[in-house]
Amino acid sequence: MAKKPFKGGRLDDFLAAGEAEARFGPGRYAAVAEDAWRIEAKREKSNEEKVRSLELYGLQKAQWLSDHVLVSLLGVAVAWSVGTPMTTTSFAFGAFFGGFYVFLKQREVDSWAPTTVEEARQSPPALLMPAVMMLAVAKNPDNISLIPTLLGFFMQKVSAVGQLVYNFEAEMDKRANSR
Repeated sequence: MAKKPFKGGRLDDFLAAGEAEARFGPGRYAAVAEDAWRIEAKREKSNEEKVRSLELYGLQKAQWLSDHVLVSLLGVAVAWSVGTPMTTTSFAFGAFFGGFYVFLKQREVDSWAPTTVEEARQSPPALLMPAVMMLAVAKNPDNISLIPTLLGFFMQKVSAVGQLVYNFEAEMDKRANSR
């Protein structure tokens, strides 16, 4: 028999499916429906995991920024107690740029998989912050010192490492139970 196209497939495939139903009964189609149900259940589970992951990331973002502010304020207090006003100003300047760097990095990550047009917002690359900071230090050597500025900027790294201490999963569970 010649192989001819038949509604999206070949006639031989259609006849083979009919023979399989005649030989094995209609239970074969029940297995196919069960497979479709499993696929739908996996899709729903992955959507639930995605929502939970986004909530968890939101907690992490907020904690990272608040930790950066705390560590930077402590650093400014130490710089003020040990150094000159220029050192304190330089440290605060670097800490500000470090916080803005963290903020832009978070926006960059948020725009990787947007689900709406608002989430696909464009922002300047985070790498721009250290460059602008260094240009400001180079243009104002009488007002801003390089080393304290870099120390202030790298406080965002200290706050990032500090995120290892927190158990965000437990916080998510606590929030879910309180609802």
